[in-house]
Amino acid sequence: MDLSNLLGQLLATFPFIADLWSPHFAWAHWPYALLVLSMLMRDMVWLRSIAIVAGVSRIIIRAAILYDPVNSAYTCFFCIPLSGPSALRTTGYLAPDDQTQGGATFDSDVNKPTLAVPFSLAVAVPQRVGGADRFETAAKIASNLSCGDYAVIASGTSDSDALSANYLAGRLARWTGNDVPVLLTGASVPEFTRTALRNLGVKNVYIVGGTAAVSKAVADEIDALNAFECGGSIPSSEQTLGVVRIAGATRYETNRAVVGAGSAITTGSMALDPFLQTKWLQPAKKTAILATGTNFADALAAGPVTYREGFPLVLTDGTAASLTASAKAALVENDITQVLVLGGTAAIKAEVATELTGMGIQVLRIEGADRYATATKLADFARLTSPSPLQVDGGLGWSYSTVLLASGTTFADALAAGPWGGDRAWPIVLTTQAVLAGNTQTWLAANRVPLTSVVTLGLGSAVSTAAMNAANLAIV
Repeated sequence: MDLSNLLGQLLATFPFIADLWSPHFAWAHWPYALLVLSMLMRDMVWLRSIAIVAGVSRIIIRAAILYDPVNSAYTCFFCIPLSGPSALRTTGYLAPDDQTQGGATFDSDVNKPTLAVPFSLAVAVPQRVGGADRFETAAKIASNLSCGDYAVIASGTSDSDALSANYLAGRLARWTGNDVPVLLTGASVPEFTRTALRNLGVKNVYIVGGTAAVSKAVADEIDALNAFECGGSIPSSEQTLGVVRIAGATRYETNRAVVGAGSAITTGSMALDPFLQTKWLQPAKKTAILATGTNFADALAAGPVTYREGFPLVLTDGTAASLTASAKAALVENDITQVLVLGGTAAIKAEVATELTGMGIQVLRIEGADRYATATKLADFARLTSPSPLQVDGGLGWSYSTVLLASGTTFADALAAGPWGGDRAWPIVLTTQAVLAGNTQTWLAANRVPLTSVVTLGLGSAVSTAAMNAANLAIV
């Protein structure tokens, strides 16, 4: 029996098969295909939009092609509630302020109860990514990154060594082509950190800091953890995690060691990026960021920049009138020729800037009236147009509509968000816990046109509901 006869018999037995490609009926299948597509959308806005298109398509087909006014009328009733304003949203958190915005979806909780929470349609819906403590918050932030073989772990209780972690994570990310999270640990490895390492398929861990920051017992505990493939269900052929510690005798020596290790990553894809940064001031000059190591706020705001752009974060003693020996060595060893100084003279003294100039290093200071204003100035700098070879200044050329809001009085949440912000080109701005910092609120209001969302890091103990709501209101 030839193929044509077989096809003829099939059509005779099952005549509806011909309707599948009949032009008359094919149009009728289109709305159902759209409905199936809408069900695959995690974002409510896309789900509603595609469903509305499906309904309108069905009305047109039924009324104009199939001449079925009754079904057309029924479909109209289906479309009306979809096209109207929604007074309910689903929330991914148990707390009433922990809602998601229709324009973006963030993986921020293991269990996502579907709770109908009413809110005012005139106010932007707040977004928050947070956990019961800083370790869970860091793990939830990391869950928004792609899987990869590497992770950086730092102390979640001491900022002294942890501030250097984002630069190393960024260099590893550029080398491997995968995201590299910054996770936190305490006196033992938290279960949230273990889960994040497993789910992200991490095989190798860099510990930043000496045993005073991350104990040998914790390092041994990490070293004994089983390695898994992405998703955390399939064990890796590498039986346990590989662990490397980068540390120095002081926070400044640790910082120097991390900068050296990061800048040494020049193999693989990094061979095409020989540590020549071309983003600001004069192209093809090696650039570093200088921040005080005695106060963490400015260094935290720099996290996304150091991760994304590959600018090493060099720490110095902000109370001293000269560079620490470790900071000076880090600049010299890496042939740095221009430095972005974060903070005013209360953070980095004028004498330090003069010393840098004397070393033949070009200096640009980014400063505000306080730590909150300095973070917004850095966000402005990130958005400035990148310079051409004929320009003498410029910014990083970021184009963002989302910013991260973190506590400016505790370090952990903003530290862990450096890779996420860097991956998405989202800057970090800071606030006090109880109320939104005035300079941050002013900046958000002034930038309400490009901004569409503010993602708050940590729960109410880090950034209160009042501060979060004020941030979202500022961009409306």
